[in-house]
Amino acid sequence: MSEGAKEGYVLVDKPAGISSFGVVGAVRRALGIKKAGHCGTLDPAATGLMVVLCGGYTKLQSVITDKDKTYTGTIKLGTQTNTDDAEGEPCEVLSDRKPIELLTRQSIDDAMRAFVGPIAQVPPQFSAISIGGKRAYKSAREGRHIDLPPRNVEVYRFDVTDWRGDEVDFEAHVSKGTYIRSLARDLGLRLETYGHLKSLRRTQVGHVSCADATTIEALTAQSLLISDLGRFYLPQQLHVSAQQAIDLGHGKKICVETEKGQYIAIHGERLIALVDVEKGIAKVRRGLNILGAY
Repeated sequence: MSEGAKEGYVLVDKPAGISSFGVVGAVRRALGIKKAGHCGTLDPAATGLMVVLCGGYTKLQSVITDKDKTYTGTIKLGTQTNTDDAEGEPCEVLSDRKPIELLTRQSIDDAMRAFVGPIAQVPPQFSAISIGGKRAYKSAREGRHIDLPPRNVEVYRFDVTDWRGDEVDFEAHVSKGTYIRSLARDLGLRLETYGHLKSLRRTQVGHVSCADATTIEALTAQSLLISDLGRFYLPQQLHVSAQQAIDLGHGKKICVETEKGQYIAIHGERLIALVDVEKGIAKVRRGLNILGAY
């Protein structure tokens, strides 16, 4: 694979039992590249869609990470764990709380709907949030409880897909920064019991589905994609000539036929830069350093 062909992105359907860093390593080895990074961590036990950016496309990491995401999974009611998922140790068990037998499909539906919209969510104790320069999970491993400040997130949809006594299958469409483990924990408390996340699968990032992804075992050089990256974050595409692509690659301004807005500049199938247009002049907002392709 030539250097110019190593710019792009890969969609991977992560299996359980491997870390997000492990997925990035698998992409590097399959494509024979050094520079790659993912756009949103999945815990080792979780499965589903991971977007891995390669080469200069890694400059778009924060932009794609900002996109909303869709998950499916199962919440186990009656027990809360110190990690808020099935990997942790039980720290609260059903005792004087409402018996699971008293729950109904309607009460669960109502409780889940109460989380839809903008909410202030307290992250799990075992999370990568930095408090005083130290990751929260490191303090949690030392047995220290940290008062984590709530974060403003948005839940667009949180629906029951199946219910089996103490297990609730769900689908959730959420904004960047939403912890599904926290939703599981807080749903249990709202139902006057406890809860933790039993399983999780990420099915969508922005408008990109897990159906578009490849498995780790099937990764090849052909898994690298360079077109349609705009579907992740900007609907507007600005098609430029080869010379304009070179100029943008050098950080120069170019004249375009549109008056104002934010665009992705594209030459052929290749993404050149994110640009801001004002009065017909396009200025680079973020370039991808891919001049070697021209």
